[in-house]
Amino acid sequence: MPFFNQPVFQLIRPKGIKFDVRRMSWIGNMASLNSVIALYHTAPVKTVEDTKERELILAGSGKGGENYIYSMLFSALTGAKVKLVLGYGGTANMNVAMERGEVHGRGGSYMSWSSLRPDWIRDHKVQFLAQAGLEKHPDLPNVPLMQELASTPEDKAVVRLLSLPFLTSRAVAFPPGVPGDRVAAFRAAFDTTMKGPGLLADAKKRRMDVTPRTGQEVESAITDIFEASPAVVARAREMLKY
Repeated sequence: MPFFNQPVFQLIRPKGIKFDVRRMSWIGNMASLNSVIALYHTAPVKTVEDTKERELILAGSGKGGENYIYSMLFSALTGAKVKLVLGYGGTANMNVAMERGEVHGRGGSYMSWSSLRPDWIRDHKVQFLAQAGLEKHPDLPNVPLMQELASTPEDKAVVRLLSLPFLTSRAVAFPPGVPGDRVAAFRAAFDTTMKGPGLLADAKKRRMDVTPRTGQEVESAITDIFEASPAVVARAREMLKY
């Protein structure tokens, strides 16, 4: 099951979370999916500098969504004049809103563009203002990472904290109590599967990223998240307005 935001939410927004991700046995992560701020080609805002002078209207689903988190983080890091319109039921509705001119763009996974709307990328109907992730996506070498937009050590620490979930974005996990030998067997099987020619060929055909991480790497990312200092956690809550 996908665990994208849950580890960070357990730390900074725990209300309603009834499980502890630290007690789970992590098998591996299928893909580390960068999140992007995407703008429709008719948007009056084109660059990061533009957002400091003109209002940037972005679509979102709700305060727990990836599109909310990284839009708010971008705004806090750059001083952008972001107006976030929440309540859209899914990316398809947000894309329609972009076409209609209701909003200038939206946040979300880059793979949602490359796999579902590659024509918009090909025809330059959408451009990318910034990306969140631990490293730049190979398709987006000239799109700045949010880490590059952070100007203080404290904000860089927050960006790192909010980037660690990309190591769990398409993760597989067992609940607590599964014997260690079974966990080890499934980890080995997962790692082998992620290298399978058939899986990789099918993923390429579907324009889906396969950038796997081992169960140990995911487990280490979870540990790093919960080692964040109280000051970094407090700053993250402030930046995201939680």
